[in-house]
Amino acid sequence: MKRRALAPADSLDLLLDTMCNTFGGIILIALLVALLARQTPLQSAAGPSNALYDQRIALAENELAPLRAHLGTHAGDDVSAPAAAVVAAEESLVAARAEAVAAAAETTHRAETVAAVGGAAWSQLAEELRQLERRETELRNLIAATEAETARLRERQAALAAQEQRERDSQTVKLRFPKERPRTRSSLAVICKHGRFYPLYSAVGVTDRTNISWRSVGSDAEESTPNPERGLQLPTNVSSWRALLDAHRSEGIYVAFYVYADSYETFREAKEVAIESRFEFGIEVVPAGRKLIWGSKGSSPPPL
Repeated sequence: MKRRALAPADSLDLLLDTMCNTFGGIILIALLVALLARQTPLQSAAGPSNALYDQRIALAENELAPLRAHLGTHAGDDVSAPAAAVVAAEESLVAARAEAVAAAAETTHRAETVAAVGGAAWSQLAEELRQLERRETELRNLIAATEAETARLRERQAALAAQEQRERDSQTVKLRFPKERPRTRSSLAVICKHGRFYPLYSAVGVTDRTNISWRSVGSDAEESTPNPERGLQLPTNVSSWRALLDAHRSEGIYVAFYVYADSYETFREAKEVAIESRFEFGIEVVPAGRKLIWGSKGSSPPPL
């Protein structure tokens, strides 16, 4: 008698294998979605681009679609673990969407802030540039005006210097310098100024450098400046004046008076004493401010 073949018992191997493969795939996909949603690095300080968030959201939705379909197909099975994974994936998807919205808002806010700040800074820089340009124009105009005024003042200075030289030339009288101890007929020069009179040399023929200051103006010329605090006065110094005339009587000289406008009375008194001492005299009226320069090529007023 043949042995009866045993009927194959029900086996859960195939179902377990199928469930493991399905649940493992679901869990793997959920983990990938979570990792992509939470571990993707942020971009630069300006914020991630909207396109990247859109791609992440689309990827998550594409991966969730078959999971949802699978759950619908196996509604009666024990799929608590896959359902939890799907819920986690959906939460990650929601978080990714919220992050995308927040990033977009932050990006917009930063863009508006940069635009506002940049616009204000640009306006301020433009205004400062306009002020600098105006200041530069003012300074250029000031420099041009200053240069023109400087040129005018230099021309004026040159004209005044030429005028001053002409005035000096017109006020300069070149006279023959009196010789010490003259041996031929010459003049005893006397300057009448400051209410006093100043013989140019003493009784012994030495040039008077006590009462008169001298300044060299050339190789053989000197300028005389009578000291207002010194000199002879009449009648106080009449005896000194007579003695000086007597010392030169034998030399045959005459007295040459150089009279300034402030000393006509002094000239008159000194002339009277010279006439009493039997001296001839000559006179030259000197304008106020004119300098007397004495030299070998000068001339003396002739005797009257």
